[in-house]
Order: sequence, then C-alpha cells, then structure tokens
Amino acid sequence: MTIESTLSEFLGAWSNLNVDHIMDFFADDAVFHNVPLEPAIEKHEIRSTIDRLLGGLLKGVTRIKMEVLRTVSSGGLFSTSGSIRLR
Repeated sequence: MTIESTLSEFLGAWSNLNVDHIMDFFADDAVFHNVPLEPAIEKHEIRSTIDRLLGGLLKGVTRIKMEVLRTVSSGGLFSTSGSIRLR
C-alpha cells in the first residue's frame, strides 16, 4: 500500500464523518496538524481535536468531500494540499 492510496482511503473516511473510522488511520504516537490549528500529538489528542472540529467549526455538516491537489512524501511522512467541499 502506498502513502497516496492510504491517504485516499483516509480522506474517504471523512466523507461520512465517522470519527472511529477516521481514527483507525492514526498510530498511537501520530501527529495531526490541521493548519491553522495547533498540532495534535498522540491518538487521544487527535481524537479530541477531530471531535472539536466536527462539533464546532463543522457542526451541521453532513458530508465532507476532500480532493488532493498535491502530495509530497518522504519515508513515512507526507504533506498535502487540496480542496474541501462541505454539505
């Protein structure tokens, strides 16, 4: 499995706003940096950040569609840029 295919599956998990499915993609020691928020370090903090996003900024959103425009990867690290559509 490539980083790009894993990323595609991860972004697809967001479409149904299922936090448990989204969290399946994170290792216990992962770092999730959703700019402009501060980085969330480790799985429990990442889940808290995602819960706050879905309950605050994204409250009322029923579906998310993410499109990756650019991916840069090296080893096990990657960064993306793209667009997000909310319904």
